[in-house]
Amino acid sequence: MAFRLTRSDRETLACIAEHRVLVAKQITAIRQGNAQVTRRRLAALERACLVKAVAPRYGRSRGRPEKLISLTEEGIDVLRANGILGPDVPTHRVIADGIRCLDHQLLVNWVQIQLSLVERIVPSLSERFLAATSPFLEYGPDDRPLIAEEACPNGAEESARGFVPDGVLSITDSDRAKTVLFFLEVDMGTETLASPRRNPHDLRQKIVNYQALFRSRRYKRYERVWDCSLRGFRLLFVSHTAERSAAICRLVRDMPPTDFVWVTDQEQLISDGVWAKIWARGDRVNAPFESILDSQVPDSPPKPSALLQPSRRQAVRRMASVHPVH
Repeated sequence: MAFRLTRSDRETLACIAEHRVLVAKQITAIRQGNAQVTRRRLAALERACLVKAVAPRYGRSRGRPEKLISLTEEGIDVLRANGILGPDVPTHRVIADGIRCLDHQLLVNWVQIQLSLVERIVPSLSERFLAATSPFLEYGPDDRPLIAEEACPNGAEESARGFVPDGVLSITDSDRAKTVLFFLEVDMGTETLASPRRNPHDLRQKIVNYQALFRSRRYKRYERVWDCSLRGFRLLFVSHTAERSAAICRLVRDMPPTDFVWVTDQEQLISDGVWAKIWARGDRVNAPFESILDSQVPDSPPKPSALLQPSRRQAVRRMASVHPVH
């Protein structure tokens, strides 16, 4: 029987393009489908040379590792032919080959996937997410994604330093007409916490950059993007281990003001959900964990495993509808 590309297949291809690389479990979660049906259809897309599935280079956990799913050039051509992906988007911004750390990308994807579930927990809330690696995010004339930031740590006497968050997101409470802005940094433990020479890529410098961004009020450009009013932002650090999160918290404690820095680890995120009380806030290292939903979080919020069970079929948002950042 000849392969026939369905509308659902095109939505799956768009979903993979948005996230660059996914495992089947993540695709099932995004599509709110059945795991076995998802795997069978992915196998059909692979046979049609629209996606490729490769084993991870290193085992992530005990048991059978999940294959990494990404688009082929043929799959990208399908999105272009259907007007989902612009003809001027370079192939290297869609395929996974150019991603330096696939584990990092998968963890960013889990944050994005879980945030999409917030409305199911608190119906008055809605979220929006701009991923640094999304091919649907516009780029500037300098070939940098338009969520790239510039910060001058010590005022005008120093030249501005550029940096790119892993993601920029907002959560809006329609009942209160309030929007909270977040910047996301996923940490896999490969960067130095604080180098003696002030390396621009160590975590200390990242925090300094965000402190400068806070002072400069440049973050308020997102008011135009999402038609909202913003008063500050929160910086979310998601680390790959609890030990690394504790080290980041100690670093934060010595760098006031850091009340806007919130820290958690991958295990808590995957187990309890991005919405749960899993976040260490600023220098309050001995205080109870908090939720990014603040008082809106339910007393007993559901676990991600419960929300990601197969349920009613939900249409995937057209990834190309993401608003550009100006």
